[in-house]
Amino acid sequence: MDVRLFLSVSVGFAALALVSRGNPRLSLAFGFGGLVACVGAALIMADTASADLLGGSLAGTPYLRWFLVVASLAGLAACLVALATRWQRDLPAATLAALAGSGLALSIDALPVALLAATGAGALGLISLAAPRSDSSASRLMLRYLQGIAVAGALAAVAAAWLVGPSGPLVYDTVAGGATALAMSLAVALRLGAVPFHGPTARVVRTAVPLGIPLLLALLPVLVFLVALTWSHRVLLGQALDLGTIRTLIAIVGAGTLLVGGLGTLGRPPETDDLDHIVSYGIVQDAGLFLLAFGAFDPSVWESARVWSLYFVVSKVGLTACVAALIAIRGTASIEALEGWARSSPVLAIALLAAVATGLGLPGLDSFDARLGIVQSAAARPVRWLAYAGWLLAYVPFVRLWWIGLRTSAAPLPVAARLRLRRPSDRPSRRDVRTLAAYTLATAQLSRVAIAVVLALIVGLGGVVLALPPNGLGEAAGVLPEPVMPVATPTPLPGGSARPGASGTAPSGASPTPSAAPVTSPSS
Repeated sequence: MDVRLFLSVSVGFAALALVSRGNPRLSLAFGFGGLVACVGAALIMADTASADLLGGSLAGTPYLRWFLVVASLAGLAACLVALATRWQRDLPAATLAALAGSGLALSIDALPVALLAATGAGALGLISLAAPRSDSSASRLMLRYLQGIAVAGALAAVAAAWLVGPSGPLVYDTVAGGATALAMSLAVALRLGAVPFHGPTARVVRTAVPLGIPLLLALLPVLVFLVALTWSHRVLLGQALDLGTIRTLIAIVGAGTLLVGGLGTLGRPPETDDLDHIVSYGIVQDAGLFLLAFGAFDPSVWESARVWSLYFVVSKVGLTACVAALIAIRGTASIEALEGWARSSPVLAIALLAAVATGLGLPGLDSFDARLGIVQSAAARPVRWLAYAGWLLAYVPFVRLWWIGLRTSAAPLPVAARLRLRRPSDRPSRRDVRTLAAYTLATAQLSRVAIAVVLALIVGLGGVVLALPPNGLGEAAGVLPEPVMPVATPTPLPGGSARPGASGTAPSGASPTPSAAPVTSPSS
């Protein structure tokens, strides 16, 4: 099985879910059925199967397979938690469209087309923000966010077209190569919401349903990063370029974004001191980490960056699931109004701890090692300490949240938030199977909020299990650095002139032969 099966399932069910919007139950069945089918299609996908689609080539890799497995499971979990807390009817269809874009962007050989696929998937993800026509503010937000997606996609596509060239990678001088690297990094910063482009991120966090945030601000933006990272390593690292100044500049912006994101949740006035700011500034910080990974231009960071992308998606689903369940229980997102929440709901406190461990990392976990590898390899010492400070500050709002939840006792949970058994007074007189089954279903009844808490715990602990060594996602996905393209050398023409990029350079979507460019080991 190749990636075409996954694309067919995701596109087909997304279309069915959108077409049947007039019938909520049918649309719900198509949406969740499609997500389950996507999990199955990703699991049976061959690791290295290649295929053709509309005249283009799709290449399968172990990383692609595991990315689609993790993304499909995360999308299914997000939709389930959203169904139990705050529902958006088009979220499953948008998730399926995003999964299709992920499969296409990460498998297609042509760099500009892959970036266009990632940009198109980002635009389709805005379906999850769709609001009634009377809600003009949401419509304006969708338009502005779409403009940002389009600008970032266009910038990345132009840089990619220049990066690859009409007949293979071009021969650069330092100015041309540096300009291309800067343009691509700017596109990554725009798409991920790094400082100073973090304003739209905060607005989306406040407008979207909580479980739409991992789709809009994690899964879809990370596609642009992964495609840009792949081709910068395949092409730029094969050129004889001095990118030291560019690397330092990108590292400063990335470390500064980490620091600003960490400071953004501290000392806020009571009216804006809420869970939304914790989520939004956490995503801003992660954008800084992605910039550090991209700007390293070092094969040793390749594995850490791609592995961290997987944990990034999982951790954002776990975090937003906890936030959604906590808001549903308390009815507010204000931090000061959450006194005693951890005492009254210890299961949710454990779920939040697991989500933070997966995302920010704890020593010994695979996700922690991936983040540490990015920071250590991507910046020189002065900038590195800024990155460490930003990373450390990221723990502060969660420590404060747990302290508020543990320092005092709160009122008991409302009945709607408890795991409860309800015993009907009228017990069945008959003992046939159908009557007993109906009585059992009416007796063992979980509330929707309680289901959301349990799902948040499952997602959080699942992320920790995936990050446990020695079989973390880095090992399971078989992530190895891609071969670096050889330096392009001029080929003499009959007239004595030279044509750049015609010899010693593999096509833009193909890997060079082992003799031309050996695979770099992860420890290099």
